[in-house]
Amino acid sequence: MSNLIIWMSTHPASGPFILVGIFALATVLFVPCTAPILCVGSGCAFTQAYGSNAWGLLIGVSACFGGAFLGSFTAFILGRYIFKEQVSKCSSKYRLFKALDRTMMTGGLKMTFLMRLTPLIPYILLNYLLALTKISMRDFCLGTFGLLPSQFVFVFVGTTISNI
Repeated sequence: MSNLIIWMSTHPASGPFILVGIFALATVLFVPCTAPILCVGSGCAFTQAYGSNAWGLLIGVSACFGGAFLGSFTAFILGRYIFKEQVSKCSSKYRLFKALDRTMMTGGLKMTFLMRLTPLIPYILLNYLLALTKISMRDFCLGTFGLLPSQFVFVFVGTTISNI
């Protein structure tokens, strides 16, 4: 991971695009705890690459959110259309999931946004679980913007670390 951060800090033009791809791939492949690490690392790397906390924050948040959004959308599509049987076997055991499914029919956007805000629910798992509910693709995509506040904080920490 440290090699990636060093590489991104020396490649300001291509670094954000590579980060989007890695972030999306880690999301789809269900790699745990990568979001905070990549966000903090991007803040540090892009602050060094662009020589400014503001640019490091802007580019870092944009790239991290782009990767998270792309990965979330891809995982949602895979969960809804390709891995539906496998994911539904795991989720059908829990009554909580049935209640979530009913809630998503009427308040999908609000619930998705609120679940994205809380750090207690892993967003990678949420992508696949929400794919099995009756939430519309539109509500899922708009609700994914709930990831922005936590990503902003993590990238900001990275920009601050870069100045130490």
